[in-house]
Amino acid sequence: MKKLFGIAASAILLAGVTTACGSSNNGGLTGTPAPSGASASAESSPADSTNDKFTLKVIASDLKGDGLDVATEMFKQKYPNAEVQVVTGGWGSGGQDLRNKQLIQLSGGESADVGKMIWGKEFFRSGVIDDITDAVKSWEIYDRLSDGQKDRMTLDGKVYGVTFSSNTVYMFYNKDILAQAGFTEAPKTLDDLAAIAKKIKEANLQTADGKPIYATSFEGGNWATDYWLWANGGKQMTDDYSKTLIDSPESIQAYQFMQDFVTNGWAPKIDGSYDQLWLNGQVAVWFCGDWDIPATINANINAGYAPMPQGSSGLNTTSVGGVEWAVFKQSKRKKEALDFIEILVSKEFQLKTQGLTTDLALYDDPELQATWKADGTFEGRMAEKVQLQNTKYNFLEAPFLFPDASKIYNAALEKILIGGADVTATMKEAAEQINKGIAEASNS
Repeated sequence: MKKLFGIAASAILLAGVTTACGSSNNGGLTGTPAPSGASASAESSPADSTNDKFTLKVIASDLKGDGLDVATEMFKQKYPNAEVQVVTGGWGSGGQDLRNKQLIQLSGGESADVGKMIWGKEFFRSGVIDDITDAVKSWEIYDRLSDGQKDRMTLDGKVYGVTFSSNTVYMFYNKDILAQAGFTEAPKTLDDLAAIAKKIKEANLQTADGKPIYATSFEGGNWATDYWLWANGGKQMTDDYSKTLIDSPESIQAYQFMQDFVTNGWAPKIDGSYDQLWLNGQVAVWFCGDWDIPATINANINAGYAPMPQGSSGLNTTSVGGVEWAVFKQSKRKKEALDFIEILVSKEFQLKTQGLTTDLALYDDPELQATWKADGTFEGRMAEKVQLQNTKYNFLEAPFLFPDASKIYNAALEKILIGGADVTATMKEAAEQINKGIAEASNS
C-alpha cells in the first residue's frame, strides 16, 4: 500500500478545481483492475452475533446531511452493542478532502469499513473496494433502480457500490417569460426551445430593469450540458469507456447546435455565474435539479418543472447524480458494513429522512409527497422521478481512467461556447488528447 500513500500525498498538494455535480478529477489510484472475488454477503465477519461489541467505522461528508444519525439509530436496533464511528471530510471541490482522507486511510492500512464516494469506479478498478454483487442483487430495491443508477454502481458487470440519493437535471421553466414570447406550454422538444428562442430574440425581451432575456443557459459543466450531446444523437464514449466519440459526425453536429444558440444570442456565453441569470428572471428554460428549487422560490420566479425536452435523436437522456456507498476491502466487518448500507437504501430510512430518496417507487409514497407539497418541491420531484428513468453515467465528468480527460473536454466546450472556436477542429484535437491519455493509462 506504499504506492497509495504517495498518490494520496500528491492529491492533497495538487487538489484543483472540479466540474459540475462535485466530482473530483484530480489524482488517482493505480493498480490492476479489481479481481472478481466473492461478494461481501458470502464473507464472514469475525463474529456474526448481534450481541457482540464492535465498532463500525464510516467515512462520509456530513453526519446529518447524509442521514447517518438516522442510519446509526436503525443499525443499533439490529446491533445494540455496536458503536458507529463517523469520520467526516469536506465536500467542497467535489469531495476532494473526503477523497484524500480515504486515500490516506487506505495507504496506512486502516481504512473505514464503509465509505461515501462519487469516485466509485476509480476505486472499484483499483481493487480497494469489495465485490458485493450477489448481496445487492438480492435486495428488494435492486430491480427498481434505473439503468443509470445501476451503471454508477458497477464495473465490468460487477456491483461494488450502492447508489444513494440519486438525482439529475430536469427542466425549470419561467412561465412569465414563455407567456411574453407567446407560448402557453413548456417545450417538448429542442426544436420547440429553438422556436421559443427565436421569439424571445425577435421581441427583444428584457427584464423590468432592462437586462436581456435568453432562452436557456449552458452553465453547470458537462455533467449538465452533455444532455445536449445525447439528445441530438452524439455519443461521449464507447460502451466500454475505452475511447471518446466527441469527434464523431453526430457529436460534432450536436455541439454545433449548442454553439448556434450562443452565436444567435439565444443563450449567453458561460461566465461561471451558474444560476444567477435564471434567478434574475433572464432565462426562460433552465436545466437544473432539486437543489435549486428553494432559491427559485425565494426569487419569486413563476416556475414550472418538467422532464427534459427530446432532441433530434428522440432521447432526453441526462447524467445520473448522487453518490455511492461502498465496503472497503480492508474492512474486518464486511457483513455489518453491508447491513449498514442496506439500511441507507431501505424504505424506512428514506421515509424517515424525508428526501434522501434512492428507490424510484417511493416517489409515489403519500407521506413523501405530502412533505414535498408542503415545501414546494412536489412538481420538481415528480419531474425528477420521470427524468431519472432516462439517465446514464457520465464518464467525462470524473474519469476513472486518465483524470485529465475531464479538463481537456471542458476546456474544449469553453472554446466553442465562449470563444466561438471551430467545433470540428476543437473536438478532434480534444478527442486525440483524451484517447491517447486513456490508452496510456490502460496500458500502465
